[in-house]
Amino acid sequence: MEALKEYWPIITAVATILLGAAGWAIRMGLASKADLAAEAAARALHQHEFEQRMEASLSGVRAGQHELASRTLRIETEIKHLPTSEDISALRDQVSQISATATATNRELQSINHSLNRLEDHLYSRKP
Repeated sequence: MEALKEYWPIITAVATILLGAAGWAIRMGLASKADLAAEAAARALHQHEFEQRMEASLSGVRAGQHELASRTLRIETEIKHLPTSEDISALRDQVSQISATATATNRELQSINHSLNRLEDHLYSRKP
């Protein structure tokens, strides 16, 4: 205990120096108010620039969506005027009927043509 009393002033001086050095080191490791203000200003600037880029990008997306909606509406309008599968089926049936009628008419015309040729041959072979 006596030795402690003898070295007490040295111990307190060393402890004061060590605590001062530790405080100084801690303070140097922490950011100052000026550093924090500069960081906040830089962050606000970057955030504002980011928001502007995002707004520009979103306006482009909105314009693209408007164009796609317009194109879709035009396509839907055109599709409404196109024939349905039932209409195509009815057209096929009508074309088949017309084809059958044309085939029958062709046969009748061939028969009439054959008869006409026979009459012509008969008239040409007859002597006046």
